[in-house]
Amino acid sequence: MKIQVQSMGIAVKNPKTKTIEIGKEKPTCPSCGAELKVKDTRCEICGAALGATAPNATAQSEPAPSRLSDEELAAKLKTQRTKATLAKVFLALCVIAAAISLFSQTWAVFVPSLMGIVVCLLLNISAKNKMKLLVSANIVRGALSGIFEVEVYDHERSIGRNTIDEAELISDWD
Repeated sequence: MKIQVQSMGIAVKNPKTKTIEIGKEKPTCPSCGAELKVKDTRCEICGAALGATAPNATAQSEPAPSRLSDEELAAKLKTQRTKATLAKVFLALCVIAAAISLFSQTWAVFVPSLMGIVVCLLLNISAKNKMKLLVSANIVRGALSGIFEVEVYDHERSIGRNTIDEAELISDWD
C-alpha cells in the first residue's frame, strides 16, 4: 500500500510530498528462506536461482532444490572463518587494552576498549551464525531430505520426535 505524506509544520516554508510504501516485505529465498537482496538473481546461502522451479513442479511452483557448489561453499565458509578469526584477534587486543587501562585508571582508553569488545563479540557471533546457515542450507538439508520430507529446513528448530520415530533410524534412543 502506498500513501503520500506531506511535510508540515511551523518551520516548513515549502511543504514537500513524498510517497511511502507500507507493508512491503523483503523478498526471501523460496528454497532456504534466507532474506534476499532485491538485485540478486541467486541466493547467497543456498544458491537457488530466483524463479527456478523443481522439474516435477506443480502449478503452485515448488522451489527447486539447490545448493552451492563445493568450491563456492568452501570459499564462503573460508571467508566467514577469516572474519571470525579477525574478530577474535581484535577482541583479545581490546581485552588487553581494557585491562591495562583499568589498572592504570585511564578511562579515555577503557571506554572505547569496552565498546571494541562488544563490537568484536557481535562480529564473531555474526560470522558463526552465517557459517551455521551455510552448512545447514547446503549440507544438512540435503542429508535430511534423503530421509525426511523437508520443505524448508531451519537450523534453529528441531525435527519432531514422532517423525524421527517413524523414520526408524535410531532404535531405543532417548
